[in-house]
Amino acid sequence: GCVTMHEFTHQWNLDYHDDHHASEGMFHHLDITTDGCLKKDDLGMHHMAMDTDNDNTVTGAEFTAWLHHVHPDSAGHGHHGR
Repeated sequence: GCVTMHEFTHQWNLDYHDDHHASEGMFHHLDITTDGCLKKDDLGMHHMAMDTDNDNTVTGAEFTAWLHHVHPDSAGHGHHGR
């Protein structure tokens, strides 16, 4: 029921090819409860932010828009081209 920072950063680096610092930053952004562990409570809050049309489903486009918003590159543009 818990994803640790180590587990998250390892998988995030594999999936998105970010450096360790950026991956830790993303973990801390997601960890709303600041307990060092990602749980349903943390992710539920982000799900609501991603689901912009309030249909209780996050589409690929909604996820990509959210990701670009919370994880911009150094120029302020979306980091991931997905």
